[in-house]
Amino acid sequence: MKEIEELKLCEQKDGKLDLTQDDGLEYLVKLADELWPFVNPYFKAKYDTYLRMKRDWDKYKGGPLEETMFLLYDTTNEDLREKLKKDPEEMLLDRDRIYKPSSVPFYFQKYYFDNQIDNTGSSIYSENMFIQGFLKELGLDPRKFWYLCLAVKWQAYLYRKNGILQTTVEKEYDSLINFLSYGKCGLTIQTKDEKNKLKINNEPTLALIRFALEYYRNHDHGIFSAFAIGSVYENKKPCNTQIVAYFTAVMDHFLKAYIPEGKPLEIICNKFTTRDLIAWMVYILEVDLLAGKKTGKQLKNRERFYSEGRTFLRKHIKSYIKKVDPKEFYLG
Repeated sequence: MKEIEELKLCEQKDGKLDLTQDDGLEYLVKLADELWPFVNPYFKAKYDTYLRMKRDWDKYKGGPLEETMFLLYDTTNEDLREKLKKDPEEMLLDRDRIYKPSSVPFYFQKYYFDNQIDNTGSSIYSENMFIQGFLKELGLDPRKFWYLCLAVKWQAYLYRKNGILQTTVEKEYDSLINFLSYGKCGLTIQTKDEKNKLKINNEPTLALIRFALEYYRNHDHGIFSAFAIGSVYENKKPCNTQIVAYFTAVMDHFLKAYIPEGKPLEIICNKFTTRDLIAWMVYILEVDLLAGKKTGKQLKNRERFYSEGRTFLRKHIKSYIKKVDPKEFYLG
């Protein structure tokens, strides 16, 4: 196969692949810009506010909460009111000012040339004809896919090194605002002993609560940031199962774009699926061995990723796959 020969030609004496070709990081750049873009917090906050403003105008115009809505967004100027009424879309900011290209590929390339990226498994990968054939069926370039997998493994390593990211006060506060902004919902507050509970289902009441929360968010002068400094990380590090779940979630996101229309998520090619591919890459890259010492159980499980493929992978990560966030990343 031409692709295999090209892959082997790219191999260096030290077992590393040549990263100097311009398009070598194409898949990583694509994935990183989708999952891990640089976000300008100022423009992102304003953009989210205008999105909510548009939804609120559609829901509350002409009703008793219209004036409250204008108070919330400081739209006291008549010209601004009229502009919002005529075309709320005009209030949206250019998304290109919010999302910039990810810096993850740059740092990956830097660490790669500094010999800080583990290339374990490159020869096994390039010589595995089944994997290479499956990648061809998906229309994927083996060399670019290898760099992508190395980068995702690198992120999995940093995920283990930095600990499990927890929800900050700020994130919880914003999540509550966003939840309440979508309309039909209820709010339940209860004491920890569950003996006392308060339920709020009235939409105007929920809207006023959300307006009050957002007004404070938009007019904070430093008080909020004092609360947001709270605990961010758990002290414990992710176990190897969580690391594999993170690796799987990121690779799932990338591979779904290459599955032909009308096919299930796990495309079948001679009974080999994208989840089998991920399981084999876990085996080849030793992703499951990033946490702690290589115990007998870990080494046995590693073989099962290869022999049982997607079946073992599903069992291995079932408790964590929905909990990990593929959008979480680190730069070192």
